[in-house]
Amino acid sequence: MRLVIPTEALDKLPFLREQYQKARSVDIEETPSMIGMPTMFGGTDVKSRKKQIVFLEKLLIILRPNLKKLEEITSPEELQANITAWRVYLTACWYVQSQNNKNSKLSRIINEDLGITAENYPDDEDKENCYATAKRFVNTKNALEDANVALIKAKKRPFSEKDWSEFTQYLSAFQVKKVSTNSYTNYPITSITQPLFSATFAYTGATVGLLSGDVLSKSTKGMAVKYQLTALIGSSLLLFGPTGPTGVALFAPVIASKLITSFCSITLAHVLGATMGILGYGVGTMVGLPLDLAYHLLWKICAEVGGYYYPDSEKPTISGIRISDGVALVGGIAINITPVDQLAEIAHKKQIIELKEDGSLHVDGKPVFTEKNGVQLPPMVIEELKEKLKTYSTGMVEEPKIVQEEEVSAVEDTGRDDRPEPLSQVCTM
Repeated sequence: MRLVIPTEALDKLPFLREQYQKARSVDIEETPSMIGMPTMFGGTDVKSRKKQIVFLEKLLIILRPNLKKLEEITSPEELQANITAWRVYLTACWYVQSQNNKNSKLSRIINEDLGITAENYPDDEDKENCYATAKRFVNTKNALEDANVALIKAKKRPFSEKDWSEFTQYLSAFQVKKVSTNSYTNYPITSITQPLFSATFAYTGATVGLLSGDVLSKSTKGMAVKYQLTALIGSSLLLFGPTGPTGVALFAPVIASKLITSFCSITLAHVLGATMGILGYGVGTMVGLPLDLAYHLLWKICAEVGGYYYPDSEKPTISGIRISDGVALVGGIAINITPVDQLAEIAHKKQIIELKEDGSLHVDGKPVFTEKNGVQLPPMVIEELKEKLKTYSTGMVEEPKIVQEEEVSAVEDTGRDDRPEPLSQVCTM
């Protein structure tokens, strides 16, 4: 579970032909010269390379309705469709690379476009998931027919029976050692040329809280910070947290007051409070906000929080999709979608911080008391949020308001025993 497809990869895929032709100083549409350098002496097998590039170009046309940039994904369904399409395209790239030397120019360009490096590469689990998904893709009812209809509409030559058969045989030869149970591997495909997701649906309410984290030791200032923010959107729970060198999110079992201080005061209290104020809604009454706006704001929160914890030289920068489990990474912060029916199971294993409608904080249902002079969200962040909101909330707000931020302070657990009974619900936005 290592490989992350960078966000910018999608911009590079359509230019594979141009990249290769420039790198090799050839035109794959021209008939090779009879006096050119033989391939055995390092010459280019233009005919074979053209066939391989055209194959990937055709597959990209078919998959394009479901391939989206990270910031364009606005629903769990789109995220599932996106990871399914990426897995199929990745497998097609490996199919092409299997026909060439691993150091061939085309293979290297493909790896560069996909962001594959010595640190970011597919492991066995990644490959098994991708091959399993690709097998379902080619075995979809009327797969070849639907693919060729899409190609004809795009004014491209259809796949031949031979080309399609060779690809399916390549997939069949790969033995999947284990059967994945994650929803992305088993995501249903009804038509390989149509969007796999339904229309973007409306946002009808959200629950915001904080889930699990790491204690910042006062005696170990160099200790890496690990955290997760959860936000219930529609029917999914988003989990956020920085990732380690393997690309796997790091989770810790205990939340301490030091973490609450540095995390909650910046994200939940200030960013969400500012957002509600800008929109003109109070906490608990934000109904009708489009789902894509909610996603964008949450991603913005994670990126900003990450900036507080990492020096510029050390801050994770990768943004993209982790191919094995479909987790999205924004600025090095992982976003995972967990069904709501699993919330109780997660809550049982982790301590949950709840932000109530009155602004109070609770850890595992117990109130946590605050002091004054807390951390303020930088004005530039508020301004950026205002600009982001303008893009999506046309007609919702006549004139952006200047938000009067309440200083949310450092959070300290006083250890008092006379705490009131906790409310039963987590704060709704």
